[in-house]
Amino acid sequence: MMNTKPYYSIIIPTLNEEEAIADVLRRIPEKIMHHGEVIVVDASDDNTAFIARGYGARVIRSRRKGKGKQISEGVKNAHGEIIVMMDGDGEHPPEYIPDLIHKLEDEYDIVLGTRDNFSFTRNPLIRIFYLFYLPIIKGIFKASGVTFDGTPLSGFRCMKKDVWKKLKPETDDFLLEAEMNIKIGEHGLRHGEVHIPYVERYNGVLNSRVIQSGAAKEIIGYLISYVIQKRVKKRVEIAARGAQDKVIDRFKVNLMKIMETFSAH
Repeated sequence: MMNTKPYYSIIIPTLNEEEAIADVLRRIPEKIMHHGEVIVVDASDDNTAFIARGYGARVIRSRRKGKGKQISEGVKNAHGEIIVMMDGDGEHPPEYIPDLIHKLEDEYDIVLGTRDNFSFTRNPLIRIFYLFYLPIIKGIFKASGVTFDGTPLSGFRCMKKDVWKKLKPETDDFLLEAEMNIKIGEHGLRHGEVHIPYVERYNGVLNSRVIQSGAAKEIIGYLISYVIQKRVKKRVEIAARGAQDKVIDRFKVNLMKIMETFSAH
């Protein structure tokens, strides 16, 4: 890594990823390492932090577990102008970091590394999961005002630090990506996608904390709640404008009557 201020900050939240973290770090392109820094925000009980330091990463020990919390800590301590978020379980191919950055520089506010369909794997369980889950998630996001070609909840993301500040994510857990996507639509930000290959995480997809913790159901509930609130708010605003127009019209009618009365005298 360079000795001057880094231009890129690669932020990796980890929780017991000692089997995967070495492979992830050594696959980060040399150009990125030379002009950037790698920050591993670790909440592990194993040797993840020790291994990460051995590969030149700056390790920040997180007192609280939670992806959103760890990413926020990483951004707070980042020196780079461009932020790259990625998982430490080997699911996101580091070789695609330059592609995300290049896309970002093509006048996008945020770029996601996404998979475009469920046929990227032969694993029948994963195929079934994406066959039903992906259309639901994409449909809900579309209803909320933002569309995606690939997997919308990818944690492989790239943005400038000022965009992160504009998004101001508040969640401490796996709702991070869902919250960010909603705010992309609210702020009218330009988002791009780079299609990446499916890579099996080291412990297998069934050991994913998203699946084990039931976060997938929580994410869908969070998004549906947002869409409902948005539509209710819109209806209330329309009704309020209608009521306001009626009051104004009534006032105009009464004012005209008063003016006619004075004119008659």
